[in-house]
Amino acid sequence: MPAKELKAVVQELQSKGKKVYLSLLMDESPIAGMSFWAPHSEEWYDQWYQEAKKFYLYHAKLAEDLGVDALQLHGVQLFQYDDPDLRKKVDDYMRSIIQEMRNLFSGYLIVDGPTTGYTHYELVDFIGVSVWKDLGVSEDASVEELKMAFDSYFDKEVKWMYEEFKKPIVITQFAYPSINNGANQPPIFQPSLRKMQA
Repeated sequence: MPAKELKAVVQELQSKGKKVYLSLLMDESPIAGMSFWAPHSEEWYDQWYQEAKKFYLYHAKLAEDLGVDALQLHGVQLFQYDDPDLRKKVDDYMRSIIQEMRNLFSGYLIVDGPTTGYTHYELVDFIGVSVWKDLGVSEDASVEELKMAFDSYFDKEVKWMYEEFKKPIVITQFAYPSINNGANQPPIFQPSLRKMQA
């Protein structure tokens, strides 16, 4: 959405006393595309950093100018590199970007987890989780059964992020279709898909 149109939407919401939260969609960001999974040269990653920095800082200033309350970054959480040196390099990139964003944006910053192997989450206000876990419940599961399945999921896969960083957890996506057996949908990002598109 062009900045002018976005400003009009934000102002309309604010005139109604609404809090406004903006999410930088991954499909529009410089980290989009599974090519990021593949190994690259040092120069490639340095160029990625420069482009990512411009992208995030532009939106941080825009968010501040619009007076929004929170800004979500789709970070590098999906890229769980086996190479610890590469993981540290990308983590350092994100730390630098977030620190510079703080100079431009006074609202809340959110970055999606999982946080494994990264430290830049300690610099944000909230850790986001995208919930699309296959719950493994029956097609006609009751509300109580769904609640129990979600409680188990959060205890096993989400709670540790709060315990590690002591940051509030917010659900940034609740990705279940309103269809029969919708709670048993497979996750979008599967290892086989990543390998195929790498």
